[in-house]
Amino acid sequence: MGLDVELAKSYVKNGEFEKVIKIVNDSLDIETSKLKHEFEEIHERYILYKSAVESNSIGFQEVRKLRSQFKLDFNRFLMEVEIELQNQNSTKAVSNVKKILFFSANPTDKDYLEKLNDEKHQIEFHSLKQSSGNEQYKLEISNGSTVNDFIQDFNSHKPNILHFAGHSNGYGIVLINNKGKSKIVKTRYLVEFFKQKNRYLNCIVFNSCLSATLGKDISQLVGNVIAMNDLIEGTTALTFATGFYSSLFSGNDTKEAFFDGKSSIGMNSLPGANIPVLFQDGKLIQS
Repeated sequence: MGLDVELAKSYVKNGEFEKVIKIVNDSLDIETSKLKHEFEEIHERYILYKSAVESNSIGFQEVRKLRSQFKLDFNRFLMEVEIELQNQNSTKAVSNVKKILFFSANPTDKDYLEKLNDEKHQIEFHSLKQSSGNEQYKLEISNGSTVNDFIQDFNSHKPNILHFAGHSNGYGIVLINNKGKSKIVKTRYLVEFFKQKNRYLNCIVFNSCLSATLGKDISQLVGNVIAMNDLIEGTTALTFATGFYSSLFSGNDTKEAFFDGKSSIGMNSLPGANIPVLFQDGKLIQS
C-alpha cells in the first residue's frame, strides 16, 4: 500500500471525491477483501450520484445530504486503510527481528566453566543496547542443558542464530544427562538435526573448545558457523563473544563481527586470538 492517506483526507475535506477515487486507484494495492469491497461499494454509489447530478434528477438538499454522506464514507474507509497500513508495518518490523538462542551446558564431571554466566550477561547487555543498523535482535536464553531441552527450546524459539557455550571435542558437543553428567551429542546427529532447520537458522557460534571440525561440517548446511580450533581459555572465549556480538548488534555482518571479535582478543592482550575460526558454506574464511 503506497497511498498518501493525509493527501486523500485533504481531498475528502474539500469535497474533491473524484481525486480521492483516483489516488486510491492509482496508489493503493487493496488485497484485503473487506477494504476492496468497501471501496468498490462507495465508488459505485458515487458513479450513480454523479449521473443523477448531471441529469438534474435530484434536488439541492439531496445533493448536500449525499455529499455529507460521501465525506463520512470516504473518511471511514481511509481510517481503515490507516489501520491496515499500521498492521503491515508492525508485521514487517516483527519479521525483521532476528532471534538468538543462548544454550549452555556445564556438566558436573567436566572442568567447571566459570565464565558461562558472564558470557550470557554480556550478550544480553549488548542485545539490550540494540543495534544502530537495520537489524533488530532478540535474545532467548535456555534454562536447560539436556538433549531434550536443546531440541525443545530450539523448536520453540526457531532461532536465526544459535550460541552454544560449553564443552565440545572432536566428536561433538557436550550436554548433560538427567544426572548432570556429560552427554556427548555426536557431530553426525547434529548435522541431521540442523539439516531441517536451515530455512531460518543462518549462523551458529560454538564458543567451545575443539569445535572446528564440527563447525566445518555444519556450515555446509547453515552457512555461517563460528567455532574454536583448539582449547580456549574462559576469559578469551568471553572476550571474543563480547566483541562479536557488540559488532553484530551495531549493524555489521557476521564476517565483520567475527573479525572484530578476534581483534578484541588481541587488543586485550589475551592468548588465543587465532583460535576462533569462521566457516561459510564449508570453507574456512581467512580474511
